[in-house]
Formats: sequence, structure tokens, C-alpha cells
Amino acid sequence: MACPNPVPLTSIGIASVLPKLFVRQKASQDMRSKLSPTTRILLGLAAAVVVSAIALLGLMFFRHSSRQARLSESAELGQPAQVVGVAAVQELAEPWSSKAFVFHRPETKEDISSIVIRLPDSAPDQPGSYWAFSLQPLLGKCQLEYVTDLQKLSDDRFQAKHPMVGDPCSRAVFDPLQMADLASGNWARGAIVKGYAFRPPLGIEIHIQSDQLVAAKME
Repeated sequence: MACPNPVPLTSIGIASVLPKLFVRQKASQDMRSKLSPTTRILLGLAAAVVVSAIALLGLMFFRHSSRQARLSESAELGQPAQVVGVAAVQELAEPWSSKAFVFHRPETKEDISSIVIRLPDSAPDQPGSYWAFSLQPLLGKCQLEYVTDLQKLSDDRFQAKHPMVGDPCSRAVFDPLQMADLASGNWARGAIVKGYAFRPPLGIEIHIQSDQLVAAKME
């Protein structure tokens, strides 16, 4: 015969747990009441020390994480710029010799096809004896070319006397020995001597470390 007013199982479970909790709470209160005032003070101080130590460790971890994040951000922004090995000085011993390389630009994370040219009438141990620049023009899709065949550079109106840089798309020619005045007021190597272009190629700063040429940063 079924019970007309059954008691929910949840109520039975709660009723069975409450006495146990009451007994534990009462036992805990009895234990605390047996502690002397001095012991209570010492336990309180110990708890405060533990909490303070945890807070201090958390603060130190936060500061360390923040510092690592700032360092990582500075590295990504190129502060300081990462140097890129280009060539040994001996590789460009001859005037007008050249070597292609890839320049990694940290601020944009681009790998840019580039080239360095040994300029004539200059000492090999001086950074100014080399012209490094991006082969990717600021505007346009054609990659710039370093042309040593003077006949390809010359026509009825223009006669090249030394190797130069050409843009296959615009037919512009840039002279490595001439400087150009930019709209910003700065100077850039590679003046336009034939055709039309927005500006000379984007230059790359060259340093010399021991006997190695390194590319420091792009303008």
C-alpha cells in the first residue's frame, strides 16, 4: 500500500546530513574553546603570515609577468632593431660587386628581398662604402634589378657609365652614386636619372662588425 504523503528523497538526504554538520561544528567549537588565548593569538599571527606570503608571491609573479610582456613587446616593435648578417667584407672586395640577402623587418614581420652593393673609390672597412636597399619598390609590383650591363641601361637619350638599379615596370633608373632630396627633407641614395618613380629605393643601414656586414634597420 502506497504512502499517501511520501517524503521527497532530497528532504531525507538533507535531514540525514544536518545532524552530522551540527556535530562537526559543535566539535570544532569545543576544540577552539579549549585553546588558550596565547595559542589563539599565535594561530592568528601564523595565518596572517601565510596570507601575507601568498600575497607577496602573487605580486612578484605579476611584476615578473608584466616585465616579460614589456620586453616581448619591445622586441616585436624593433627596440632595439635586430641586426641581420649580410656578407663578409671579403665577399665584396671588388667595386660594384653585390650580394642579395633577405632582410627581416620586425615591426611588420616581413621578409624583404634586398641587396648590398660595394661602391667604388671607398675603403672596404667603412659603412659608407656600401649601399644596401630593398628590392621591393615602395609603389609598384615589379622587383628592382641591379643591372651591370651598361647596354641594357643606355638608349639614344641616356648613356650609363656604371652599374645602376632599374625598375622593369616603370623603366625608371636609379644611380647609386647620386643622392636625392626627399619630401621629408632627408637625403637618400639612388637618385632617379631616367624615367619616373615615387622615390629612390628604401635604404637599409649597414654596420661593420669585425669582418662582417650586418643590416641594422630599414628606413
